Formats: sequence, C-alpha cells, structure tokens
Amino acid sequence: MNFYENNIKVLRDKHKIDIKKEVQGIGETNDGVAFIEKDKKIYFDYEDKRIDEYVKNIEEEKKVYILIGFGIGICAKKILNCIGNSKLIIFENNQDILNFALRREDVSYILKDERVTIEFCNNKNVDFVLENNVRSMFFSDKVNVVICPGYNEIDVDFVKTCVENIKKAFNNAVVNKNTLAIISENILECVFENMPYIIKSNSIRNLKNIFKDKPAVIVSSGPSLSKNIHYLKEYNDKVVIITGSRNLDYMASEGIIPHIVCTVDSLDIVYDFTKNSFDKELYFVSTEHANAKTVKKLEGRNIFATVLFNDFINKITKNKYDKFPGISSVAHLCSLIAVYSGCENIMFIGQDLAFTDNKLHDDFSGARYEHNKIDNRSDLFYVKGNYEEKVLTNMSFQNFKEWLEKYIAENKHINFVNCTEGGAEIKGTKVARFKEMLEKFCEDKIMAEIALKKAYNTTEKFDKYRIVHEIMKIEEEIMFIKAQYINGVELCKEIYAYNNGNIKIDIKKVVSEFSKIDEAAEGKIYINSLINILALVPLKKIINNKEFVESLNDTPKIKGIKYALRNKAVCELYIQCMDKILSLIKKCIEEVEEL
Repeated sequence: MNFYENNIKVLRDKHKIDIKKEVQGIGETNDGVAFIEKDKKIYFDYEDKRIDEYVKNIEEEKKVYILIGFGIGICAKKILNCIGNSKLIIFENNQDILNFALRREDVSYILKDERVTIEFCNNKNVDFVLENNVRSMFFSDKVNVVICPGYNEIDVDFVKTCVENIKKAFNNAVVNKNTLAIISENILECVFENMPYIIKSNSIRNLKNIFKDKPAVIVSSGPSLSKNIHYLKEYNDKVVIITGSRNLDYMASEGIIPHIVCTVDSLDIVYDFTKNSFDKELYFVSTEHANAKTVKKLEGRNIFATVLFNDFINKITKNKYDKFPGISSVAHLCSLIAVYSGCENIMFIGQDLAFTDNKLHDDFSGARYEHNKIDNRSDLFYVKGNYEEKVLTNMSFQNFKEWLEKYIAENKHINFVNCTEGGAEIKGTKVARFKEMLEKFCEDKIMAEIALKKAYNTTEKFDKYRIVHEIMKIEEEIMFIKAQYINGVELCKEIYAYNNGNIKIDIKKVVSEFSKIDEAAEGKIYINSLINILALVPLKKIINNKEFVESLNDTPKIKGIKYALRNKAVCELYIQCMDKILSLIKKCIEEVEEL
C-alpha cells in the first residue's frame, strides 16, 4: 500500500471521512502550494512567522487547540510538537486541499496521533461538530484557536463561522461547568426522589399536538415583564399561556391563569415560587430532575419531560418518554412544550436575556427571593438590543439566547415573535408589540382546559414489580462496573510500582488489562449519564492537576508514574460516584415497592 492509500485509509477508519480522489484547483509552484481560482493563486500553509511565534509561546498546560484548516499538515505538525498531551481538533471544509495533502506526502503520523481529531464540516454544521467535541472543551480551562495560513483568503466566511461557534461552544461549556459544580448531586438526588412520580405520571406524549396551530405566549421573568403582561388577561382563553413557576404569584395578582407551568431546577427556591399555587389546579410539566419537594406536592397534575436522563428512565419505563434536547433554563422548556404541543405562532414576553434597567428579574416576579440589582459586577458585556442599540448581558444569558436561536433555526416552520419590551435581540424572531400580536393571532377561544384535563386525567397502568426488576438489573450492572474500577485501582498501583523500580511486574499484561476496564460501561448511556453528572466536574480537576499532566520533557518512568496516579484517581472517583448512585437506587427501590 502506498502512502496515499494509507493516508486515505487512516482518515476513513479513524476520522470517518471519505474523500473524492480527484484534485481540482490545487497546484504546487516554486513559491509553495496554492489554491488556484480564476487564474488567481492563493497560497496556504506556508512558512509564517506568526505561527512560529505562536508555537514558540505555547506553554505546557492542559488545553484544547483548534486548528482551522488542515492545509498540507505543516501547521498541524508544528502545533503537535509543542502541546504535550493536549488535544488538537482540526476543522477542514475543502476536499481538494485535504486530498492534495494526502497525495503530497505521508501524513499518517498526524492522522493517527491520539491527540488529533479531524472534522470535515461546513458553515451549516460547524455547531453540530462542536457539540460532538464539547467534552474536550468541558475539561479545558482554555481553548486556543489557530487559523492555518492562507485560509482567511480562501474562505473567510468559513473561518468566521468556526470562530463564532467555537466561542459559543466554549461559553456553553463554562456555564454548564459552573452549574454542575453547584448542583450536580442535588440533580441526581431529585431524579431518584421523583422516580415514583415519574412512574405514575401520564406520558408526555399526551401533550403531543394537543394545541395544533394554536397561538402561544411564553411568559418569562425578565425585567421588562410588567411593561406588557397586563394585556394578557383579556386573552386568557384565546392563547396558550406557558410560564415558569417564578411568575405564578405575579400572574395571579394580574388575574392571569397559565395553562402550563414548567419547572426545571432542582433547588428549593422552586418550591417557594410554587407553594401559593398548589391549590389552584394548574397543570405542570417538570423535568425529571425538578425540585423533588415541589413534585411531591403536584401529584397527578404533573407530566414529566426528560432532558438529561431519558435513556435511564426509558430503560425502566419501557420507552414511556420522548427525548427532549438538553436545556439551560425554564424558558427553554417552555419553548419545547409550545412546539411539542403543536403551537404555531409563539410569542415571548419578559424574555429580556439582558439586565434591562440594571435588573435581573422583573420587580414583581419572584425578585423578593434574591438580590435583584446588578451594580458593581465585572462579568457584563453589551449585545445588540431589541429596541436599544445595545444592552448589558452576561455569559449565562448569552448561553440561554444562543440555545433559543439554534432551536428557532431548527423550527423554521413556526413563527416566533419577540414581544419583550426591551432586552437582547434573539435572532430568528420577529420583533413586535405584544398588544398588536394578541389582536392579530388570538381571535378564537382555544378550549385549553378541556384538552389539558383529558391529557392529565388519563390513567395509565404500570407494573411496579417489573419496574423494580428493571431498576435492580441496573443496580447489578453498576455493581459489576464498580468492581472493574476497583480492580483498576489495583492495576494502577502495579503500574506505579513498575515505574518506581519493581521490574518483576509484567507491565504489558497489566496495561493491557487496565485498558479494558472501560469496556464494562461502554455504550450504556442509561448508566453513564448518572455517573457523568457527578463525575464531570471533579474529573476535570484530576485531568488538569499539574502533578498528573505529562510533559514533553518527562522521562518514560515519570510519564508512567503520572499515568498511574492520574488513572488511579479517576478510578477512585468513579467508585465514589457509583457508591452514591447505588445508595440512591436502594432508597428508590424501597419507595417504588410502596406504590
């Protein structure tokens, strides 16, 4: 096999990229390799002092490096020589360039490198590609972006799209890290405490298209809400009203009755927002990890939407639940439910996603439970506003906004209208006054109460003994996986001992055995999702611990010692997480048996 065929094979086998074998528009001249278009030569991946200067200043710390453009491999090779064990993700959108590089010389050593991931993408799917690599970003404190020389000239739109989406993906990873660091254990505890109610609950599928082609309004708690919510009372029975629990007291004071209330968070503040409405016969949709104290009070007036642990819950309930995409806010769940239930014209109010009037929430909407002013904060920046030229926001709001923009782009058949009186621009929405849109879309009664009563009052049978059996099967699987990691700790001790001078140990056998311990959990999303929610944040600390990070200057023995210590810490972390899960499962089984 010649080097070209080998390059193609590695690219296909490892990176899942098939390329055409003809090369068009690429040529090599005395001055270098050029992209030739209409007799114009655009040189790329040439010797560039800026790249050399960048490479020279790379420090050996755990990061993610993203290279926009594979070129002919020169830039990638220079970066790989300096980044230690850090990961390099390469984005390429030009088959001719990639094919030329494979024909030109043997680059299989780059393609095979464990640190390298090559993604063939375009302007439309860069965000999807980044979602597949978000785990790498989660574990990194920094993401460094390098543009292969010449690529700005070849396709500046692709470069700009990549940079823009990388920023979004990294910000999203930061927000998720910060959230998990605070409430990961609380989330998992709520899932298991909610399990008896999830089992008894009617299926979310009862809400599928029940409001087909009806208008909807999503009521959020942004600072501008009080400017236009009063218009809603007159249309209470002519538009589907979906809100979060924070707004319940305020809406009651305005004489507005929501049709669906969404609860997402696992914290007890949700209970505080909801407690005055338990006797009002409202209909709720909760995530599987919503506040357990609140879920217990809601009983039969609650349906669950699974967003984090769908595989686990469907394993137990035999596919009772449709899967919803991951969300970051209650407004996201409200939007999902509006679309899922078939609404056609969806209006937003109070969806500021910015600090309108220097406030976090509307003064009337749950603000009494927390500090509502944003004075002296250093994490703020400006974005384009709905009506103002620019408005103040922060990374969390920006993350929420980008989620909505992506979701709106994926549902172009639906008319989303931003009726928020102020706040940040949401791409994909039309901006309009709320009163005018109510007059335009909301002429007829929607009979929401009748449709919801039917959806929520349907009695669905369940076999608690079968469900207990399914939970116990998962319990056994987790115990087996835990045993593999206990063995992994012992194997890491042997690897450490070998690198510390005990040459009697058969190191090849030990390393080979250790490399297989992950196989026990491979492909078991229903278990891994439980472990990951607890493990991801502490795992990041282990991976970035300087005592464990291998350096280019380390001797083989030092690398072996660091490898052993790092993986021992990882195994111990997974064991600790599984112990927590097993204790929750035990309690859950007892509660389900009492149903």
